[in-house]
Amino acid sequence: MYENGIELKLADCPEQVAALVRETIQKVYPHYYPSGAVQFFLALHCEAGIEKAMSFEEIYLAMVRGTS
Repeated sequence: MYENGIELKLADCPEQVAALVRETIQKVYPHYYPSGAVQFFLALHCEAGIEKAMSFEEIYLAMVRGTS
Protein backbone atom coordinates (compact mmCIF):
# COMPACT_ATOMS: atom_id res chain seq x y z
CA MET A 1 0.00 0.00 0.00
CA TYR A 2 1.25 3.46 -0.87
CA GLU A 3 0.98 6.21 1.70
CA ASN A 4 2.22 9.63 0.64
CA GLY A 5 3.69 8.01 -2.47
CA ILE A 6 5.87 5.57 -0.50
CA GLU A 7 5.35 1.83 -0.11
CA LEU A 8 7.30 -0.20 2.43
CA LYS A 9 8.00 -3.74 1.28
CA LEU A 10 9.56 -6.42 3.45
CA ALA A 11 12.83 -7.43 1.78
CA ASP A 12 13.09 -11.12 1.03
CA CYS A 13 16.16 -11.21 -1.22
CA PRO A 14 19.55 -10.59 0.41
CA GLU A 15 21.17 -10.24 -3.03
CA GLN A 16 18.83 -7.37 -3.97
CA VAL A 17 19.35 -5.59 -0.65
CA ALA A 18 23.14 -6.04 -0.86
CA ALA A 19 23.19 -4.63 -4.41
CA LEU A 20 21.18 -1.56 -3.38
CA VAL A 21 23.31 -0.95 -0.30
CA ARG A 22 26.57 -1.47 -2.22
CA GLU A 23 25.50 0.95 -4.96
CA THR A 24 24.44 3.56 -2.40
CA ILE A 25 27.68 3.27 -0.42
CA GLN A 26 29.82 3.48 -3.57
CA LYS A 27 27.99 6.56 -4.89
CA VAL A 28 27.39 8.56 -1.70
CA TYR A 29 29.91 7.64 0.99
CA PRO A 30 33.08 8.75 -0.89
CA HIS A 31 31.78 12.33 -0.69
CA TYR A 32 31.74 12.17 3.12
CA TYR A 33 34.19 9.48 4.27
CA PRO A 34 37.80 8.55 3.51
CA SER A 35 38.34 5.51 1.28
CA GLY A 36 39.19 3.26 4.23
CA ALA A 37 35.84 4.01 5.83
CA VAL A 38 34.03 3.36 2.55
CA GLN A 39 35.72 -0.04 2.30
CA PHE A 40 34.79 -0.76 5.93
CA PHE A 41 31.11 -0.04 5.26
CA LEU A 42 31.16 -2.12 2.07
CA ALA A 43 32.59 -5.07 4.01
CA LEU A 44 30.17 -4.55 6.91
CA HIS A 45 27.14 -4.52 4.61
CA CYS A 46 28.17 -7.38 2.34
CA GLU A 47 25.62 -9.93 1.17
CA ALA A 48 26.53 -12.43 3.91
CA GLY A 49 26.14 -9.73 6.56
CA ILE A 50 22.77 -8.69 5.21
CA GLU A 51 21.62 -12.31 5.03
CA LYS A 52 22.65 -12.77 8.67
CA ALA A 53 20.80 -9.60 9.69
CA MET A 54 17.68 -10.75 7.83
CA SER A 55 17.65 -13.91 9.96
CA PHE A 56 16.92 -11.93 13.14
CA GLU A 57 15.49 -8.57 12.04
CA GLU A 58 13.19 -7.23 9.37
CA ILE A 59 14.64 -5.17 6.54
CA TYR A 60 12.30 -3.08 4.44
CA LEU A 61 12.66 -1.48 1.03
CA ALA A 62 11.00 1.89 0.45
CA MET A 63 9.36 1.99 -2.98
CA VAL A 64 8.62 5.53 -4.16
CA ARG A 65 5.83 5.94 -6.70
CA GLY A 66 6.11 8.51 -9.46
CA THR A 67 9.89 8.80 -9.66
CA SER A 68 12.31 7.59 -12.25
